[in-house]
Amino acid sequence: MKINELNNLDFGDDEWIYQKDLRLLQELIVVLNHFSKEFQSETLVKKIKFIKKTNSDILRKVFLSPEGRQYITLCYLAIKFNDSNPIVKNYSNWVNINSANILQYLISRLDLFIVSIKILLRDNESINCSFKLPPTGIIPGTHYGWNIMNNDDDLIANKFDLYLDYNINDIQLFKLDGEELVLIDSFAINTKSNDYFFEIPNSKKYPISIDIFSQVALINFNGREQLERYTSIDSHKKYYPHKELFNQIEVLEKALDYIKISCPSLINYFLNIDNSFVPLVPPGGALPSSSNSSIDTMYWYSVSKSPLLVAEMIIHEYSHQKLFRLQDIDPLINKDKHGSGWEDCKIYSPWRDDPRPINGVFHGFVVFSEASNFWINLIEKGNISIEEKDIAFRRFAMLVKQLKYAHDSLKETYFTNAGENIFNYYANKVNNEFLTIVNEKKLYNLEPFFMEFHDEIMDNSKITIGEIVDSHRFTWLEKNKN
Repeated sequence: MKINELNNLDFGDDEWIYQKDLRLLQELIVVLNHFSKEFQSETLVKKIKFIKKTNSDILRKVFLSPEGRQYITLCYLAIKFNDSNPIVKNYSNWVNINSANILQYLISRLDLFIVSIKILLRDNESINCSFKLPPTGIIPGTHYGWNIMNNDDDLIANKFDLYLDYNINDIQLFKLDGEELVLIDSFAINTKSNDYFFEIPNSKKYPISIDIFSQVALINFNGREQLERYTSIDSHKKYYPHKELFNQIEVLEKALDYIKISCPSLINYFLNIDNSFVPLVPPGGALPSSSNSSIDTMYWYSVSKSPLLVAEMIIHEYSHQKLFRLQDIDPLINKDKHGSGWEDCKIYSPWRDDPRPINGVFHGFVVFSEASNFWINLIEKGNISIEEKDIAFRRFAMLVKQLKYAHDSLKETYFTNAGENIFNYYANKVNNEFLTIVNEKKLYNLEPFFMEFHDEIMDNSKITIGEIVDSHRFTWLEKNKN
């Protein structure tokens, strides 16, 4: 299908995912070549040759993991823009490294990926790949993690330098004693974990896992998710993932089961591609979620005991990811008229209290249309309880009311041909399909069910959906009329 023929997100994008992944791996080669040229050392050259000769399946598994995607992106930005790039600057501050030295730091992290490759290959070729450990982490491309906090919540590494190494059977933890590495713990692969190593929570039904251990999952500077991550430590077993994280795997599985019923064409993605979920501590009165265009396959979501609500968050973030992939090929918003569509924050969004950029409202219009489609399909196709149907109708009605106002905010936007097709497709869904259902069933008279936070409209939860969404827009217009 050609880009100018697209009109919604319901299409197979396997080829586009492949092309985006291929571009990322090409950037990895650029990064490795730069390292070889600018930071010459016999050991580093040996490591880079080892990576380059690795078969593509293993390379993809390791470097197309969320940790690998972030690593490549950071290296590429640091090489291209030195320390002037804001993401590189923020990252440098977060890891407490002078931004002028960030490439040396990133080179040191290359050992983590070599350890991963060797584990997946079961390769014991002699190579110096000891990696000095941060407090927590995941070995990319595997379900193995570590935590080196002691019982007083202090880093064991504060007492002596700790290193990760690998032989053909074990992941091993060493301390540096003078110039000698001394083994202090070992995790034999596929056996019971011990004090410092563990298997991260993962599903046997879908290729999904919980991650609040890796660097990419924990980063919280501007431009990345900044909400607190859900605890990784069980108070009774200091080094193991909290039992609630395993409960969240069950919630995620049930959420995907709902998606399978409502959106069967979408579920193949979650059956065939590994995805990581990062649970967040939600603020009061809201269930926010997020994703990042440079880190496909990772979703930050609010912890909830309700698979229904988690399913909406998944649909929401998955739709953002697909829309970002589309915009890799075509901006959808006319650049001559609106630039990137992200800079000027001027227009009304029914999901935010502040003026928003065109692209932000456009993304909201698309992803919440997809969420609405999820809810109405589930109502019509799913064998759900009365309580679940009540939540579904209330979320559906609220989103449709908000989508009508988002549509009005976007009516003067200049789109590309593909963007126009997509906008018109969802406008037709909202105005001719969703609104018909809402009006026939008088759903605007229901009480609202919030998943997003609005400062000025949370005082009286007994107002109807119609009144509360209208009130939000009226208050925004009064605030921003000048």
